[in-house]
Amino acid sequence: FPYTTLFRSNMKIKTQTKNKSLLSAQLLKEAEKLLEKQGYRALTLRAVAKACGVSHMAQYRHFANKQALLGAIAANGFKRLEKAMQNAAKKEIDERQLLAVGVAYINFAIKNPFLYGLMFGTSDINKSNYKELIEAREN
Repeated sequence: FPYTTLFRSNMKIKTQTKNKSLLSAQLLKEAEKLLEKQGYRALTLRAVAKACGVSHMAQYRHFANKQALLGAIAANGFKRLEKAMQNAAKKEIDERQLLAVGVAYINFAIKNPFLYGLMFGTSDINKSNYKELIEAREN
C-alpha cells in the first residue's frame, strides 16, 4: 500500500524533526548548566554530549563548533535578561520601574555570572558571526 508507506515515512520525518529540535534545546540547557559550573573556557562539546546522553558527533548537527554553541547560549541569555527586565518593569511604575529593571539586571548578573561574562565580557566567540546573538543583543 503506497499510502501506508508514505504515511509512515511522513511520520518518521516529523518525529525526526521533533527529536532534532528537542535535542538542540537539551544541548543548550546542559551546556548552560556546565557553563555555570565551570565557565566557558572549560566547557567542552564532549562534556555537553555526555550530559545529554548522545554521541559527541550528534551535536554537530545542531552546532558547527564550540563557538556556535556559546553564541546560542549567549543569545538565550540576552533573551532571558530581557524577559527578566520586562517582568520587573510590569510590576512597578515611573521611577520605581527604572529601579526595578536595574535590580533585575544586577540580579541576573549575580545569579548567572559565567553566562553574564559570556554575554558581555571578553570571550573566544566572535559575536558578529552569529545572527541570532546579534538580534538578541539589539533587543
